[in-house]
Amino acid sequence: MKKEQLGMAPNSAFSLPIDLEKRALSNGEYTLTVAASDKTNNKWQLTKDFTVSQAVTAHEEQTTTPKQAFPWTLTISVGIIVIALIVVLVLVIVRKNKRN
Repeated sequence: MKKEQLGMAPNSAFSLPIDLEKRALSNGEYTLTVAASDKTNNKWQLTKDFTVSQAVTAHEEQTTTPKQAFPWTLTISVGIIVIALIVVLVLVIVRKNKRN
């Protein structure tokens, strides 16, 4: 994976999004290697070993919020109420015009 044109302030933390192509990391030991450079050809390299454990993956599954379904019943109910109010308003206006 190669990312270009990213920026950050000196002495700051940077969250680097890593595309896992919608796959979770399975349990195991991993090594992350990041190489960075700037316009003046300064170069940095970071290598970090980390472990994904069963507890971590279980926690991630629990904290992932599922996509909520669209509230069709609420939408239809509000639509029916709005239509009913429009019909009542039209009937009141028509009756008022017939009296005049």
